[in-house]
Amino acid sequence: MEDIYSIEKFREFRKKNLSKAIKDFYEKKKYIMNKINNIAKNFDWDKDQIYDIIETSKDEKLKELLIAVRLAKDPKRQNIYESLFLDYMKKNGRNIKKLPSSGSEAVYLSKNSREFRRC
Repeated sequence: MEDIYSIEKFREFRKKNLSKAIKDFYEKKKYIMNKINNIAKNFDWDKDQIYDIIETSKDEKLKELLIAVRLAKDPKRQNIYESLFLDYMKKNGRNIKKLPSSGSEAVYLSKNSREFRRC
């Protein structure tokens, strides 16, 4: 049986997230700046200095390591299992889709209810 949750799949997601984090770092995307602000607050450092240290580093591997460890998103916090399972089911001929989990089109299941309820 195919291991749809293999380490290779996690590595693929991590590499994509690292590439995105590097690009977002240089574009000063909001979520990256929030992470840098949190690091600054937690260690009582200047946020601009943290950004400059990473940006001006001449060692590309060190720069990538810093971004990977502190700024790239963790696939486990991005519904990776759900995404992998949906891909697997679609590849195996199942016509399924992810239901919205928030907003006006969200579907909720209730322990006490025997039917789907839209809110």
